[in-house]
Amino acid sequence: MYNQDTIVARATPPGEGAIAIVRMSGNGALEILQSVYRPARARLPIEQLESSVLTLGAIIDPATGERIDTVLLALMRAPRSYTGEDVVEIHCHGGASVVRRIVEVLLDNGARLAVPGEFTRRAFLNGRLDLAQAEAVCDLIQASTDAARTIALRQLNGKLSEVIKDLRNRLIDVAAEIEARLDFPDEQIPEPDLLAMRTTIADVQKKVEQLLREGKKGRVYREGARVVFVGRPNTGKSSLFNAMLGRERAIVTAHPGTTRDSIESTIDLRGVPVTYIDTAGLRAAKNEIEVASTRRTEGEIKTADLVLFLVDVSERLQPEDIACYAPVKQASQICVLNKIDLPEQLDRKEVKVALAIPDNVPFVRLSALKRTGLDTLENLIIQEMVEEQRSIESEGLLVSNIRHITTLEQIKQSLARVLQGLNSNLSRPELGIEAGELIMVDLNEALAKLGAIVGLTIDSEILDRIFSRFCVGK
Repeated sequence: MYNQDTIVARATPPGEGAIAIVRMSGNGALEILQSVYRPARARLPIEQLESSVLTLGAIIDPATGERIDTVLLALMRAPRSYTGEDVVEIHCHGGASVVRRIVEVLLDNGARLAVPGEFTRRAFLNGRLDLAQAEAVCDLIQASTDAARTIALRQLNGKLSEVIKDLRNRLIDVAAEIEARLDFPDEQIPEPDLLAMRTTIADVQKKVEQLLREGKKGRVYREGARVVFVGRPNTGKSSLFNAMLGRERAIVTAHPGTTRDSIESTIDLRGVPVTYIDTAGLRAAKNEIEVASTRRTEGEIKTADLVLFLVDVSERLQPEDIACYAPVKQASQICVLNKIDLPEQLDRKEVKVALAIPDNVPFVRLSALKRTGLDTLENLIIQEMVEEQRSIESEGLLVSNIRHITTLEQIKQSLARVLQGLNSNLSRPELGIEAGELIMVDLNEALAKLGAIVGLTIDSEILDRIFSRFCVGK
């Protein structure tokens, strides 16, 4: 249940503009509108205004008769509206004073200010959207790349919900088989087909694992990736950083140690928002500034999605190369052999052996100064971030929401326990009551978690947290 009062908020970003939109929703929206709106066509009652059609008129202050602005009005009657309630959108001039006065008049006549996400929350509570679709609205608004927009739109269109509901229905069938024997142990119910149950659970678990794999790629497309440049001083980190950005963002000199602090900048790398972080070169600290720089670099490595470890192939390996590779060894990484435009003193095999670089780490040869080999590096970054380089438009469903990923991980664990319970009873002629009860605990947990993704089973505290991410007016 929720308070069905009438809410109002500015639906467009704050600041001056040609047009602004004020949105109002609730059972009293039409009554409030009757008080403050005057159609351009004289004496046309609100009841006769067409739904989903723009109508010219004016907003007035009924207390004083003041004409506030000439507006276009869009009326969307319940239940065929975004929230499922009567919704009014007032398209007015975009000056701050105009919008403020319109909102004030609506508040004075019975509306209240909406809280963040309240319009979409009402859409969910009124069955216009399920929870996964409601979250996709926020993701769509916040999408910074075309790929992130595509993922959010796919989820908003219900693709994820369809899959989740299908998996839940399949688990319900298994649960019904087990529950029938627990609730009516004395009835002549045919023995359960444990092999069929196991097959169903295994199929559902496989699909959950697929969603989780896709979720890793989806999260990168939605939230972006942090790619950190690491290496000893003067290996060309800042030069490569600038080359990857296509502009001079970091100061580059021939003197080692120019970069003392982390510098970062975000770009759209073929549909993936990537934040590049140029760090101070790792070496034995001689003063407080270098100590702080080293700590900052090590911290960036720990939070990185990918580390670009740079080696200067125009010089022999130095002890500092080996020392600064140590914190990188366990990270997802690409080894960059830089300065190939100069006479080379190192080759890939020598670097790999000397630094004990794992076999699965890719290498790339390039010259940051000459900007050669950058395309190869970008391809490797994309491959490392999204596992395989395919157009996002040609992919199937992608999970990108961290709540969904976390919940799917919990479902995967529950299903593993269900399978374990079923496997231990495959050799029995019938499923024992005690074993069935234990299996049902985990099966019900998986069902509840699947329901939580689409909002079938979720508490108000979690709803508050989800919709608090939204902007006011959405």
